[in-house]
Amino acid sequence: MLHTHTLFRNSNLYKIEFSPSGRDADLHFTDTITGKNIGRIHCSGILGIILETNQYFDYCDPEDGLFPYFVPELTLTQYAEHAEIMLNAGMFLKITAAQITCIEQAMAD
Repeated sequence: MLHTHTLFRNSNLYKIEFSPSGRDADLHFTDTITGKNIGRIHCSGILGIILETNQYFDYCDPEDGLFPYFVPELTLTQYAEHAEIMLNAGMFLKITAAQITCIEQAMAD
């Protein structure tokens, strides 16, 4: 069964953490206006990663870097045997994993 939906619309990706084994990863997101943590996406049992920066960053400029990275839309597609997230905004990032879970942070007023 194929199921696709959007996660963390108009947010900032501020960190990608890999487990010591490299088989799991967490992508952390913040609110673009307040800068507060809004949650993370946990990718368990990574099957593949594609990252294409498309020369979007100028690494010669010490002020230019990858994070925080504005994410207009991140999609999660759930297949019968695996799941994948995809970001295509300036750079292209696709992670395929056995399981992908969105863990949203409760927003305090």
